[in-house]
Amino acid sequence: MTTMLRSRNAHSPGGTIKFSPIIQYLRAVAALSVLLYHVLLHWLPQYITHYYVFSGGVDIFFVISGFVMWGITAGREGGSWSFFRKRLKRIVPLYWIVTTVMLAIMLAKPSVLLHSRFDVVHVVTSYLFIPWVHPVSGTFYPLLIPGWTLNYEMMFYAIFALILFAPMRFRLPAVVGALMGLVVLGFIPHAATSQFHFYTSPIILEFAMGVCLGAAVTAQRRVRAPIAATVAIAGFGLLAAGALTGAHPSVIPSGLHCDRVLIWGIPAALLVSGCVFLERETGPWLARLPLLLGDASYSIYLVHIISVAVVFQFWRKMPALHNPAGMSAAMIVAMLASVAAGVLLYWFVERPIIKRFKVPTPESRPLVRR
Repeated sequence: MTTMLRSRNAHSPGGTIKFSPIIQYLRAVAALSVLLYHVLLHWLPQYITHYYVFSGGVDIFFVISGFVMWGITAGREGGSWSFFRKRLKRIVPLYWIVTTVMLAIMLAKPSVLLHSRFDVVHVVTSYLFIPWVHPVSGTFYPLLIPGWTLNYEMMFYAIFALILFAPMRFRLPAVVGALMGLVVLGFIPHAATSQFHFYTSPIILEFAMGVCLGAAVTAQRRVRAPIAATVAIAGFGLLAAGALTGAHPSVIPSGLHCDRVLIWGIPAALLVSGCVFLERETGPWLARLPLLLGDASYSIYLVHIISVAVVFQFWRKMPALHNPAGMSAAMIVAMLASVAAGVLLYWFVERPIIKRFKVPTPESRPLVRR
């Protein structure tokens, strides 16, 4: 089914972007990729070098985040506090709810969660989006492990909100310069377990890549469809090459070294850019299930770590399933259960929160048939 999105700013340089379905499709890909990574990590940890690339869904999310933040603010003057308040309303409530569920499980049934231990300071900082060393892993993981990415998101939102004070023509160099400046500061000798180390990670350059893409789109830059398709394929191919060769960052999935940006960040930016420009040339297309998964991607991303852990613990207690067939079935169940839990969370919790706070989101609605 072919569809076209209406936007009063669609042809005005510097106007806000009306987000089309491809962003939601990419969000779905990113969420499912991270989900698959954690499923494989539970059942096949010995082969991590071959599937580590699936955690690169995070890098796709970061590029999309930069693109979206530029798109929803382009052409608007000021509004720093309004922007930051809306981001808090969009991100915080659901994260706190799922984190509280995680905390309750850890206190009531700690055996369900692998490699977790209650620590008051760690729990408090998890709620406050402050990176803190995990009491078991020794890395910057919050109580709800996928929340490490939200600590970066909050930092990015804060930087972006401050830059909104600047005139439109200065924003692109200001936000890119600020992110690059933080990375440069990271070369100053410092402790590897400090918040300074966390916030100066080169992974934040992926936000800058997304911002640059957003600026190109609002400036009405065009890329011919064959070139855009080639760019998207190249991005996907580079990501796949990492899986085939076993190449991956030599650090934890929070990507605290430059190798993550090179191995996954740039390919993610190529993939997102190619898809965005290709859709602009060929027109959007509507697929209901991918759209739903894209809309529910935040919920899937947050809740899947719990769903996977529950299914894994159930499988561990069933010796009859400790064979290739049983393992494969359990992994499929974990995937389906996580997606179902995420969609239900989206329908019954996330969407009501969005409506309650009236927070604009880049969901692909309304769509009108062409």
